[in-house]
Amino acid sequence: MKATGFLRSIVIIAIFTALGFLTSACMPEDDSSLTQQYFAKGLESFAENNYENALPYFHSLVQDPYVRQDIKRFAYLLLGFSYYNLREFSSAEKNFSIFQKNKSGMISRVFSGVDLGPEMHLIVQMYLDTLGNKRKELEGNLTKILHKDQKLLDFYFQPISHIMLYRGYCDLYPLLDSHYEKNRKAVTSGRDEGRQLPAGPMFHIFGLQCTIMKGLAGQPYSFSPSTKTWQDQAKELLFSVQKKKMSLETGKLLDLYQFFLAQDWSALDRKARALLKESPNADVFELLVRMYQLRRDSKSLVALLDEYQRFFSPRNQTDTYNQASYYSVAGQSDAAFRALERLFELGYRNLTYIDHDPDLKFIRKDPRFEKLLERYFPKRDRRL
Repeated sequence: MKATGFLRSIVIIAIFTALGFLTSACMPEDDSSLTQQYFAKGLESFAENNYENALPYFHSLVQDPYVRQDIKRFAYLLLGFSYYNLREFSSAEKNFSIFQKNKSGMISRVFSGVDLGPEMHLIVQMYLDTLGNKRKELEGNLTKILHKDQKLLDFYFQPISHIMLYRGYCDLYPLLDSHYEKNRKAVTSGRDEGRQLPAGPMFHIFGLQCTIMKGLAGQPYSFSPSTKTWQDQAKELLFSVQKKKMSLETGKLLDLYQFFLAQDWSALDRKARALLKESPNADVFELLVRMYQLRRDSKSLVALLDEYQRFFSPRNQTDTYNQASYYSVAGQSDAAFRALERLFELGYRNLTYIDHDPDLKFIRKDPRFEKLLERYFPKRDRRL
């Protein structure tokens, strides 16, 4: 899925609240300063999707006999996620398995006062189920996690979100909102007063975006077997989200979705461009992209991308990823490949999304795609 405003919020929450503060949360004062330094540098690269840079730091931690065992086990977990996103699945399985062998409350030592151990083992098992293509087991564990009546902390959002997006379980995203709201209240009540988490039904909206993107690409968009069209599912999600409390900005975005699903193109185009004139907004811009995609109007989509070139910073991973994806949707393979190669030069290494993003489907058919991946991901596994 595109790195829109709402998705970017999820990633920021997942990385910088669950990972970004770990150097202080999981390392006591008597730990080696070098250990802290390696952990911090590894996490910084991990948060920037630069898994190649993160690997040496995490490997150093697991190989050092003086590093605390709980820190070492957490490093094995991060190695598993890093290798998974690099599509080096054998290495991912190896590190996940080492983590799984230890059933201690390692994670609870990282997040003081909250026992996340059993749930994190479930998350890892879901990744292993994905690698083994065990759909039934994956769905059972996913349902188990989503319906747990307990605190669901920050680290869950990114891995669960990835699995649901990969499988096309767009209708499950709203289940995360109630858990996220509990977490937001815990933060604002003083657990970590330095952080500001945005209020609002962002996972409902993420489910809406997922449904539209998957539906337009002709891919699965629902967890439950259903005869509903993607448009019907999107309308249900929109109706559900409109009942929630939200900011004025979110309300304006939902108005645009109303125009999109009613296929009122004139109103959508006029209102969206007016909002973009006020300030750049990735979610608003994406709706214009989806409008032209649904209408199969590649010429107008290319004109839109050219008109709003200023929105895409050549040094920003998110902007560059979006640019590659949107040019692919428009059928402009040369421009898409230029952006994709620039993305890799910026250090982006999350091959999981690139391999499965519906918007990149057009350029994945091009022989240049495989050649580009061979250059930057020579060890990748084609299993999935």
